[in-house]
Amino acid sequence: MNIVERINKQIEKLKNDYSSLKAENGSLQRRLEILEKENDEFFKNNQDLILKIDSTLRSSKGN
Repeated sequence: MNIVERINKQIEKLKNDYSSLKAENGSLQRRLEILEKENDEFFKNNQDLILKIDSTLRSSKGN
């Protein structure tokens, strides 16, 4: 096998590797977006819960 054929095979392998990695990256980015949305929702729910607890504590101190 001459050098040009070897280089062409290496180029093809790199192209395939790049395509695979690009697809995996896209998948991971979508998963990250989902996790960020979940995190935002958890944060909002935690803030709401803290406000409810604070309100309950304030009203119980008033009695």
